[in-house]
Amino acid sequence: MSVFAEELFSAISKGDGDVTVTARDGTVLHANSFILQTCSPVLRAELTGCMQESLTKCITLDCDGPEAQAFIYFLYVGELHPDSFSGLNFLGNQAHLADYYGVIEQFVILLSKETNRERYIAAVDSECPDQDPVVVMKILEQLQPAIAIEKRLATEILERATIRFGSNVYCYLCRCQKNGVAIREATNEACKRVCSKTQMTCTEALSALNNEVNDDSVSKVIKANLEKPSQAMQGLVQFMQVCGLLTIRSPMMDQVVQQRRNPGKGYASIVKVDTDGSPLMLEFRSGQEEWEKLDNVHILWSNSLFTEFANLAALVQAQVAATTGAEDHA
Repeated sequence: MSVFAEELFSAISKGDGDVTVTARDGTVLHANSFILQTCSPVLRAELTGCMQESLTKCITLDCDGPEAQAFIYFLYVGELHPDSFSGLNFLGNQAHLADYYGVIEQFVILLSKETNRERYIAAVDSECPDQDPVVVMKILEQLQPAIAIEKRLATEILERATIRFGSNVYCYLCRCQKNGVAIREATNEACKRVCSKTQMTCTEALSALNNEVNDDSVSKVIKANLEKPSQAMQGLVQFMQVCGLLTIRSPMMDQVVQQRRNPGKGYASIVKVDTDGSPLMLEFRSGQEEWEKLDNVHILWSNSLFTEFANLAALVQAQVAATTGAEDHA
């Protein structure tokens, strides 16, 4: 740390500085415009451009007082304030501020330093064991700007969370869909590791899947993200992937459109054709499948494993229709 760090930071609490910084809770701080605009390209634009802040020398931070003070400390001193590790929510808010003000890469570099990683791991250990998947995903969402640069930040949280097949994997895989590529990848990898350690057979995997995917669980997933209810279907497909029950051979579609039965071939799924003309290809572990083309859609015929998928997909679709329909009428 700089030998002048304490002097620089004490200037904030003394009220030294030509810029007034107001936090969301009404806390007022003062900072030096030269330091702010030198460190942050966004603050530079605000304080030197044609925005109102350049005239009033007043800026507002979308956080509470302690978080605002910690963020200004970061800009002044080039270190993370010790309070940043008081909780993952606090750290997540710091990450969002760093992302908004164009200094997220510097923030992640500091977070990767050995002493700070030890503090981060301690905060993770205190908050994540035995946490509900909803809570864990909210923590990951808070840290998303930093995780997008360093996926290991998500991995370390998920390794300490309690992921159990037959209990909460479907919830994890559905809720991770909206939180960015890095979080989705980290969640899928974490579930695969748990599956690998468990060494589930096909029958055990299907049992876990049927335990988790039901009217209640699907309804909760849809209600949590009504703007994109197809995540309930994506979670189902991801569940079968991490268990090794199927492989996606081409880009995953948003949803299976419908299922039907043919006496000679069994169950089928009619799927949408992708924008590049490539249909969804599902390759199931325990049997054969084939394609038939019909009026610009593709039909996949398969075995008893697909029958399980078709039944669950129909359940998901029914819940999507029921839940979103009820919201529309409300």
